[in-house]
Amino acid sequence: MADCPGVAHLAEMADGGLARVRAPGGRLRADQARRVAELAEELGSGVLDLTNRANLQIRGLKPDAGRALASALGAIGLYAEGPADRRRNVLLDPLAGLDPAEAADLSALADALDRALTGQDWIGGLSPKFAFALDR
Repeated sequence: MADCPGVAHLAEMADGGLARVRAPGGRLRADQARRVAELAEELGSGVLDLTNRANLQIRGLKPDAGRALASALGAIGLYAEGPADRRRNVLLDPLAGLDPAEAADLSALADALDRALTGQDWIGGLSPKFAFALDR
């Protein structure tokens, strides 16, 4: 298990494995949120945490749950294979696209940045704590 968790790289905690799920811009569609909750029940303890980088953590996973979790989350767009799994931290105002007084909706930029990061080999050289924060 890894020190800084991802989906396929679980961190060992007192309550079992911990997976960190990175959602582009910290946003989940309703179907994605439901599936993450189902996976937390099926593969873990059912406990989810929200991190200060707008990621979700699934707790209480068995040590070998990473592969099944990666496959299921990949099917709904919440997993990037390879080093991007633990380094796709793209932060966005949670009201982006919803606030009528915002200067600009950066949601599309957050999605494009996330897609661009997943295909880059150099991303493995970044610290898993590295993040992009988009604000206008």
